[in-house]
Amino acid sequence: MSLPTGWKAKACIGSRTTGIENLELYSSVVSSVFVELTRHVDDLGYCAPSDYILVNDTTFIYDRTECEFSGIFTLCVMDLYAETQAGVRLGFNEKDELEYYMFQGTGKVVGQLAYLEPFDEHGRKGMTVQAKTDPQAPGKGQRMTYRPVRDFKYMTDEEMHQAALKSTKAFGGGDTAPQMMNGNNMPFTDMLVGKEFTVRYDNGGPVWQYKFTEKFKLKYKEEKETQWHEEPYRAYEADEKLVWFAHILTDSKPRASVAIAVDLLNGLTTCIYSHMGTKYYGNETTYRALFGVAEGEGFAAPVYMRHEFTDELVGHAFSWSYSDAMTSMHTYVSPHSMSWTIFTADQTMGAHWGSPCIFVKLRDGVYIFCQNEEACNGAEMIELINTKISHDCGFGFSGGAQGVSLGLTGAIGRHIGCFDIKKFYGPKVHGKGA
Repeated sequence: MSLPTGWKAKACIGSRTTGIENLELYSSVVSSVFVELTRHVDDLGYCAPSDYILVNDTTFIYDRTECEFSGIFTLCVMDLYAETQAGVRLGFNEKDELEYYMFQGTGKVVGQLAYLEPFDEHGRKGMTVQAKTDPQAPGKGQRMTYRPVRDFKYMTDEEMHQAALKSTKAFGGGDTAPQMMNGNNMPFTDMLVGKEFTVRYDNGGPVWQYKFTEKFKLKYKEEKETQWHEEPYRAYEADEKLVWFAHILTDSKPRASVAIAVDLLNGLTTCIYSHMGTKYYGNETTYRALFGVAEGEGFAAPVYMRHEFTDELVGHAFSWSYSDAMTSMHTYVSPHSMSWTIFTADQTMGAHWGSPCIFVKLRDGVYIFCQNEEACNGAEMIELINTKISHDCGFGFSGGAQGVSLGLTGAIGRHIGCFDIKKFYGPKVHGKGA
């Protein structure tokens, strides 16, 4: 049985309180997400296979195994009336030191999401899974875990660039038909056609001049260049006169793309600049946000005001239906990370994973959300979320042996609850409580 609540507990070794604080969110019947608030400084959420056992209406047994990382096993009994827990922790930590101790703690329930699964779902379906390489039926104790890096082929930066030279595609090479991740996408707009403007990003960032010649083709160049580049693009009107468009950067090495929001009402612009290659994989994407202004006819760009990073979505959960074949729940776990849970056929929440991310506020209720599936498939999702219409629209950027692709994504959203957890985040001393 899953616990769609949050839990913040202090751990003890014997009778001596260590000050270790964890935030736990029980957002899948086979997994949970946890944030080690005091042991690590980045406030990242991590997912782990988990079991839940209902003892009675107030008492639960919960465990998790950090199988993708240290392998540490944590087991506890929790009383939701008293908001207390007691348990044991066993495994090797990030310093390769043995952690084996009993603990007890006090906590606080921080919220509950809407129940979407049937009430006759008791956590027995999908609790075991057969490994791809295991010819035998699942053995006793096997649990589902999302381990995509096992199937992720390592490529060097140069191998990835050679693949990009052979094939770099944007939007499928044409007007892409609805697919798994964009069947519920928003319509494209032609409101940029005939416009010319310059986007200028702060702190020595890029300056690009644009001419929008057609609905799906644009010309751009850097300010000091003399030659214009032509690329396909797609644009949405994501909110009133707020345009969101993307394209590949011609002949870039490593191969790069940009997704740009331009507010035609006030001249503010934010760019998500993405490229292939991280320090871990050549075929993994990375990104950064650039803030600036648009200059041109009709713009009165501000001098000091900019879009900015935000924590307003932290704690909120949405289900996103990309098509009839794909629905996922996003939980915005911290200012720097999120987790997603893939729905099964009966709306039970199953496979679960997490990643770093960023949030940028464009307007009240309108945000850029960007995440990279690190240690997974290396792909990036770059979405503009409009909570006023419960819809998002955006782009996917990824690469591999087949080349580089800039594609489309968009979904119908349902806000399904919020955890009261923003108060647990903020600047802290690294390693406190470790």
